[in-house]
Amino acid sequence: MNNNIIHYLNEYEEFHTVYQQPDGYIEKNLNFINQLLGYDTKFRHYPKVSDPYLTYVRSYEVGKTSIVPCYDLFQRSFHVFSNGLLDGIWGLDQEGCQVFCYGGSVLACLLDLPLGLMRSYANLRRYERLIDRFPFPSYYNNGVKQEYSNKHSFTVELRKHFLEAAGQDRNSSFSVSDIDLFITAPSISAAIAKLEHVANTIAANYTRRQIPFRFVRTPNSVTIVSAYPYRPIQIISIFSKSMQDQLNRTDLDCLAHVFTGDNIIASSRCIRSLNLRANYIPSHLFIAEQRQRIFKYATRGFASICYDSNHCQHAERCDQKMENFDLSIGIQRQIDKLNTRLRPHPLQPITYSIEYLTANYPFCKTKTFDDTLEFLHQHFPQQGLICTDIHDALLVPQDLQTSLGKIKPLDWNFNIWKKSIDGDNGDNGDNGDDNEE
Repeated sequence: MNNNIIHYLNEYEEFHTVYQQPDGYIEKNLNFINQLLGYDTKFRHYPKVSDPYLTYVRSYEVGKTSIVPCYDLFQRSFHVFSNGLLDGIWGLDQEGCQVFCYGGSVLACLLDLPLGLMRSYANLRRYERLIDRFPFPSYYNNGVKQEYSNKHSFTVELRKHFLEAAGQDRNSSFSVSDIDLFITAPSISAAIAKLEHVANTIAANYTRRQIPFRFVRTPNSVTIVSAYPYRPIQIISIFSKSMQDQLNRTDLDCLAHVFTGDNIIASSRCIRSLNLRANYIPSHLFIAEQRQRIFKYATRGFASICYDSNHCQHAERCDQKMENFDLSIGIQRQIDKLNTRLRPHPLQPITYSIEYLTANYPFCKTKTFDDTLEFLHQHFPQQGLICTDIHDALLVPQDLQTSLGKIKPLDWNFNIWKKSIDGDNGDNGDNGDDNEE
């Protein structure tokens, strides 16, 4: 989003650990239940419905759990979504640095799965429990389980679920999602060292599996790019002091959560958004630059409600203007019609014209790594932006002009955003450059 806009921050925001230990089920004090605006969740006898005021991408059952019910299911989904390329990057290191994943990739794995996939998952778990009873060493049983899981119909169908819509002539709304990572650290030098470590760990995962890749330096990130089905992995090069600092600046409610590597942490407004399948957007953010982003998450099942955040001093409050009212309702009513036109052919890549400049990498079945390289050299002709070593990517001089804007320094997010607000930098100060956050 455009950071020339001052964000409305909720000073009373609370953050919650979603899955409890050791059983991995949803924390009992958290109410992840599908709701309808204006309805009480105790009326669970309602059939599957779509609110007549807001047309959702798909209907859902009131009273049903609004996210996947256990951490094991989320973890399997995320492993499939990321192709296991993030293994080894998680946890707090000795310097006090930590990497988090956020954005559409986490949301895709957090949302509840279709009934057929849930039944397939239950079947897989039954067989895994049987394997645990084999009279062999645990390492042997675990290897058998891993091999069985990789070939099970649940894993196969889950991959299809994220890459294409089953039974429809179009891709999943998350089919072109990249993976976004951000780093928290006590100092800039520690953050840069952490970025290098994370990038090298991911690169080693690519190399071990003989997957070709390149590092690409963009204004706000270092992106690791390969070819289908390996999604672009974007490591934000603008650092945060804390996880809470990053989440407080998240523009859409449904994205106010992070994956820590062993759990999900979500804000109160994120829980509300997941339950209602709606984002509450302050009127000062309900602007033209934001609308394509609002639409993108509308196609992923999230309505958008404009409200007054006490920033509006106009005689006719902005949230009551017919323009915003029509947009809030009209976007939802047109979703189904527009969504079918996003991808007229399953092999045709979707491109989004969102509110900041994007690099729409050629991510679809028909594109090879050679196509990716051709795209990179065409859109990033400046010397040093494309490389095979993370150290070289970080040596790109700041203020170098690229097709996405000027390279920003490796600095704290609040320093970058302050410069953007003060007008020192003409570029948008968003956290990311590519298809996602």
